[in-house]
Amino acid sequence: MRRWKGLTRPFCYLGVPVVIMPIGLDENGMPVGVRRVGRPVSEARLLSFAHQMSVARVATQR
Repeated sequence: MRRWKGLTRPFCYLGVPVVIMPIGLDENGMPVGVRRVGRPVSEARLLSFAHQMSVARVATQR
């Protein structure tokens, strides 16, 4: 968790929205994630992206 905070901290200082979410495991079983950084005041767009990724991930796990 500490490393994830380090990845987002610079963007938080700049006041831009960031979304980080897990998307699966690699061939070694290690977690893989995606980070998306948006423009200022684009929180709704980032949340929509995160929702779409989540829905797509659930659909592929079925």
